[in-house]
Amino acid sequence: MLLFALFGLLILVLIYLLVRNQATQKELNQYKHWQKTGEIQRRFLLENMGYLSHELQSNLIARLNKAHQHQLIRQEDFEVASLILNNLGNVVLMCCEKRQTVQESVKKLVNASALSETRLTQFISSQPSAVRVAWSKNQVGGFITACSHMSRINQLENAKSVKQEAVA
Repeated sequence: MLLFALFGLLILVLIYLLVRNQATQKELNQYKHWQKTGEIQRRFLLENMGYLSHELQSNLIARLNKAHQHQLIRQEDFEVASLILNNLGNVVLMCCEKRQTVQESVKKLVNASALSETRLTQFISSQPSAVRVAWSKNQVGGFITACSHMSRINQLENAKSVKQEAVA
């Protein structure tokens, strides 16, 4: 009799464990589905971020080239600014995809080019305060803002007129 009671208790424990295992399996499948959906959304958002950043890059480069054509920016500054703006999309994607800071991404960019870090630092320090403040944030939003301010023609015209007044 005791043996049947023990056997019955073991069967009940086994049924409980099977039901619990099934519930855990359903929960695991749900988590896998959420993870897969999240990964698809992440790829979609990253891809669109790439499109947007490259479109912004082409607009900012066009503004910078227009300023260079009107001789509103010195050749040395144009070279540094065009290097930064030509790689805006790459820097944004490195920051978003690989979770790097802007400083790390720009450092890789500088190391891959003929530009020195000191020249980049001099260029940024010679920019208006709006560019320097945005650059110093070391975040994607600040980097995009700094790049946008770098290519603004009206700021370049004001800077040129201030320099001309200082010379006169």
